Amino acid sequence: MHNEYCMQLGSIKLVPLSEEDSEKMRVLRNENRNCFVYSGEISKQAQAAWYQNYLECLNDYMFSVIYVPAEVWIGAVGLYDIADGEAEFGRLLVDGTTVGKHGLGVPVTRAACRIGFELMGLQRIRLEVYADNAAAIKTYERAGFSHSGKCKDNTGRNMLCMEIFNNSSK
Repeated sequence: MHNEYCMQLGSIKLVPLSEEDSEKMRVLRNENRNCFVYSGEISKQAQAAWYQNYLECLNDYMFSVIYVPAEVWIGAVGLYDIADGEAEFGRLLVDGTTVGKHGLGVPVTRAACRIGFELMGLQRIRLEVYADNAAAIKTYERAGFSHSGKCKDNTGRNMLCMEIFNNSSK
């Protein structure tokens, strides 16, 4: 696997996504599939195939989210489509109920951005989020993302475009 990046930020640690954690990701994603552009249910076989393809992709980095005090897997996040100093942020899944905590999406988002800026040398990270996903939008704003535009998914559903820049390069 090409991903060796790790980052700890407070009680959150990001480590490379393992095959075992990829299956946990699939289960959690299927439970929350209405938040994703592709909202179909993902089978074990499809996830296994996705993971094998992911291992061969050189511009896609997936991370397991570990809640440090309990050393428990609580989710996943990714930086992908990396090119020309930019990446897309997404595939964010966090289940804080397993550790009795809410609001963990902000430190997870910040940790992923720190990996992108400090370890990968990215200059800009962008994302798209459904315009009616108020909780996710609030998370991204609190993590430092700003609005950069609007778009629609392939079904015509409204989305917001957001971005964050590497301030250390200024």
